[in-house]
Amino acid sequence: MLTPREFGLSTRHYRVRGQQLAEAMPDRCPNGHPLGTDTVLIGNHPCVACTGTGHRTWRCRECDACWIWPACASRPQWPEWPGDEGVVSAP
Repeated sequence: MLTPREFGLSTRHYRVRGQQLAEAMPDRCPNGHPLGTDTVLIGNHPCVACTGTGHRTWRCRECDACWIWPACASRPQWPEWPGDEGVVSAP
C-alpha cells in the first residue's frame, strides 16, 4: 500500500484512503473551536522567505485564530499545526 512518504509528503499531514491522497487538517482551532464545513477558511500563505513556495493555513471563522503548516518566519504569531492525531479530511 502506498504511503504519503512515497510521494515526499508528511505522514502527519496527509493520508492515503483507498486510491486517493487526502490532506489532513486540524479538527479544532488553536483556541479550541471545532473546525469543519462552514467553520474554517482553508488557504495558502505565499512565502519565498521560508519554503520558497507557500504555507497551508486554517483560519477559524468564529475567533479568527489561524493554524499554519509548515511554520512561517514572517507569521510567528500563527502557531504551526503539528499534524497530530486530531485530524479529519479537508471539507
